[in-house]
Amino acid sequence: LLKSFFYLQVCSLERFRSLQDKLVLLDEAVAGHDGNVITAVLIFLKRTLRREVLFRELEVRQVALCHLIHFLKETGEQKLLLDLLRFLDRTEEVALSQYREHLNIQDVEKKREFLKGCTG
Repeated sequence: LLKSFFYLQVCSLERFRSLQDKLVLLDEAVAGHDGNVITAVLIFLKRTLRREVLFRELEVRQVALCHLIHFLKETGEQKLLLDLLRFLDRTEEVALSQYREHLNIQDVEKKREFLKGCTG
């Protein structure tokens, strides 16, 4: 279905409306072993599916899940990343991600408030 990123740019993903069609699209992207295509499909799914549905479907599609986690880290979408990691019950990764975020805070008072939130 999707052989290259060029093909993906040419076709409109908007024609994939049903959940079943979207999941077939994702599975075909993963089967094509093209990270750019997988990422483009994940961006489309992130935009068109409810978080709970997306997370549930990615839980059984580990390759796509790894791509989304990497994408969220790269783009700095911290809230969505933390929501996903919590959904997956990856508490250690949540804590590590929050710690990394804490290291980037410069203001002492904001750091203190952030740490209080983390310990809760």
